[in-house]
Amino acid sequence: MPQQRTEKEPEVVISAGEAVQSVEAEAKLEVTHRIWRWIIIAMAAVLVGFHLYTTIAGIFPALIQRSVHLGLALALCFALVPAKRGTQRTGGVPWYDAIFIILTIATTAYIPLVYDRLVERPLVWISDVDKAFAVILLLLILEAGRRTVGWTFPILVALSIIYALTGEHLPGMWGHSGYSLTVILQSLYHSSNGIWGMMLGISATILAIFAVFGATLIAIGAGESFFKLSQLLTGGSRGGAAKVAVFSSGLFGMISGSAVSNVVTTGNFTIPAMKRSGFTKPFAGAVEAVASTGGQIVPPVLGAGAFIMAQILGIPYVKIAIAAIIPALLYYLGAYVSVDLESRRRNIPPTSMSDWKGSFNFTSLILFLGPLVVFSYFLFSGYTPALGGVWAILAGLLLFVLFRPKSEVTGTRKSVPQIGVEVSIAAARTVLQIAALLACAQIVVAMVAMTGIGVKLSSFVIDFAGESLFLGLLLTAVVAIVLGMGLPTTAAYVIAASVLGPALIQLGVDPLVAHLFIFYFAVISTITPPVCAAVFMAAALAGANWWKTALEAMKLAVSSFIVPFAFVYSQSLLLMGPAGDILITSVTAAIGVFFLSVAVIGYLKGTVNILFRLSAAAAGVLLIVPNIVYSLIGLAIGIVVLAVQLLKKKSGNSADTEASAN
Repeated sequence: MPQQRTEKEPEVVISAGEAVQSVEAEAKLEVTHRIWRWIIIAMAAVLVGFHLYTTIAGIFPALIQRSVHLGLALALCFALVPAKRGTQRTGGVPWYDAIFIILTIATTAYIPLVYDRLVERPLVWISDVDKAFAVILLLLILEAGRRTVGWTFPILVALSIIYALTGEHLPGMWGHSGYSLTVILQSLYHSSNGIWGMMLGISATILAIFAVFGATLIAIGAGESFFKLSQLLTGGSRGGAAKVAVFSSGLFGMISGSAVSNVVTTGNFTIPAMKRSGFTKPFAGAVEAVASTGGQIVPPVLGAGAFIMAQILGIPYVKIAIAAIIPALLYYLGAYVSVDLESRRRNIPPTSMSDWKGSFNFTSLILFLGPLVVFSYFLFSGYTPALGGVWAILAGLLLFVLFRPKSEVTGTRKSVPQIGVEVSIAAARTVLQIAALLACAQIVVAMVAMTGIGVKLSSFVIDFAGESLFLGLLLTAVVAIVLGMGLPTTAAYVIAASVLGPALIQLGVDPLVAHLFIFYFAVISTITPPVCAAVFMAAALAGANWWKTALEAMKLAVSSFIVPFAFVYSQSLLLMGPAGDILITSVTAAIGVFFLSVAVIGYLKGTVNILFRLSAAAAGVLLIVPNIVYSLIGLAIGIVVLAVQLLKKKSGNSADTEASAN
């Protein structure tokens, strides 16, 4: 039953200041020790300068580019991230982390020093120093992975190495000839197929630039413009606080690249606003988790996995960005419609726009759109994403110098040096996480290739599926979600794609479609229980039960579990094929998402019973399925549901009128 409001309740105001403070938090440096502050700022500035320079002038040879990148990233990790997770580093850097920084610099700087020898004889040891450095760097990467993403990934890395060492003792198809520790260390430290492989290469080129791009947008004030624009578009509508969360978190997710960090950044002000407006705690947390998660699939800047996908498949990134447009729109359409229906079901009042109307102006618009337009222009003109990112960064800085916006919090204008420091620190925080993550992922991928377990798993999937593509897709989806329960999206995608991508391709799925399918389920794993990182964080911010929050999140994102299957069977949902097919499947899928939202919320012009909800769910699924016959059946069911509900509503209104007259 909808909540009844007998008195006019005060409108909910979302403060721009709250938004800005949340967005700018990543650019703050908590370390107070004067010398260490200068050291950290200098390392962060060198990191940013190195990647900007190599993108413009040309990257160095792979081993040199990647070793410098990893060295700077790991050194900053030990300088900025405390050994105990969940705590903040203040004061100075502990002695043991200072040692870790020195060891990081030594083990990574060693690679450029012996580069010529490695090129000539990559798998020949010269001294015991090589062995010692290989072991030390491996342990440093595991520790950095533990600090940034938790124990799951380091344990997975350790298990993959143990599997490579003990393969000769394993029975059946899972056994292999086995490798000595010396061979494994050689392969990891001296080869571009080991630690310095493709995953770290992507981190050292494309992803580092986009970390700087995102940090620049935040520093110049474009980040707060996301919230202003979202408020301007939806803030005055019913349930506007939740709709602002959907828009702002989706837009901000394009530059944050992480569902969890997106929840932390935007959820600090969207979740309290939703709770104040009348939404339940679990629903408020679910809206933020779903909206933040979807940011990774929003073009033109998708999550890190999309850039990796382009490198793996050897296709232009723009092709992936175009293919992602319709699924992303369907994802957010489902979230928006569900929020609107829930607002009406609970009679949530409109949200005040008084705090935002005057703050969104031409400067806000140009800071928000300018860099994205520049990036999109270079991307669709055939330039590399990294070079497009550099030009977008320069455009953003130029716009900042020209307009010099005032801070929403302090009312002052930032100086250019201040912007430089903020960009460097915020970019460093992102790069260190990405580098640690992908260095760990690269080790796992290297062990998968060395031991041949990827081929064995692909064969298992094919044998399991038999002739059924659906069973193969179902197993792949489950594996991607399970991997994503303990790993960040990028890592889950990389590992699932390396072992399951070939299986789907062998079952007849187009390589791009197969990888997008895996990527989407790796993304939504952050909201899928029992381990759902984005939901955990959002529930904590909302003060809600995480299980109830997870159930609400799955309801809001229900279409995302169906759309990937649909675009495998009909690539028209990926903007591939005849224009007529694209139009028909997109429209029917959008209508289907609407009916799925009606089913999960249980409201349409009034509360609907279980039979109507099941009918709406059936209509939604049939409309999303890319088959004209099924779509027509679903449309017929949907029309009946609408007609009966409207008649019921009209009958109820007539009865109320008659009762009032009597």
